[in-house]
Amino acid sequence: MPNATTGGWRHACKPLLTLGLGVVLLLSTPVLAIAHSRLVKSDPAVGEKLAAAPSRVTTWFSQELDTRKSRITIIGPQGRSMEGRVDLYDPDHASMVIRLGASLPAGRYTVQWRAISADDGDATQGQFEFVILKGGDPS
Repeated sequence: MPNATTGGWRHACKPLLTLGLGVVLLLSTPVLAIAHSRLVKSDPAVGEKLAAAPSRVTTWFSQELDTRKSRITIIGPQGRSMEGRVDLYDPDHASMVIRLGASLPAGRYTVQWRAISADDGDATQGQFEFVILKGGDPS
């Protein structure tokens, strides 16, 4: 049986003390965000079929975006593209918008986005489509 004079208790408790110290250090260290900006929702929604052209396309993300580097592009059925950026009217800077202005013709539209996190600079990208119908069918 270990006794205090031989250091047995200290030797027996050393792994527990090391483990306890490790847990304390882990819990006291600030947690770094390892998640990337991900697309949360969009308007028009992914895959949506619209009876009329939208006035804008808006995408919302899970984190604040780098306002200088994040981009969104819409490509129409004839290959014409329009670009947008982070919506500076959004106080969280977590959305991007393309204001379309002129009415869009019927057809399939591809929205491509590249989101750069303002927190850590990590990039994510993706795309989705929506359709503007003409007489109930995409052209």
